[in-house]
Amino acid sequence: MKENNLLLTNVSLDDLADLIAKKLNLRVIDSRSEFETPPPSSSEDILFKSLQEAADYYGVCYQTISKDLDKIDHLPFGNSIKIYKSAIEKAIIKHGILAKKGGKK
Repeated sequence: MKENNLLLTNVSLDDLADLIAKKLNLRVIDSRSEFETPPPSSSEDILFKSLQEAADYYGVCYQTISKDLDKIDHLPFGNSIKIYKSAIEKAIIKHGILAKKGGKK
């Protein structure tokens, strides 16, 4: 771990608090970046604003996407979920989601 030494002379408590807050904010941003969905890979990528919108695009019921949501990189946003088309395509290739499982042809 990198050690930082800080020599404080004539620094107000508010200035010290600001320095600490900035440092903590940078650490939070760094730790979150490994869990966030990467930006779309191409300019043609679509951001679906809901599971229903994504399901409509693929012609499936929204529960079909919902049951495999743990396999799809998505962005929880309040009470809704945003998903990039590229994330669904990646899950289709990697996990075979949205594939028909038997049944009539």
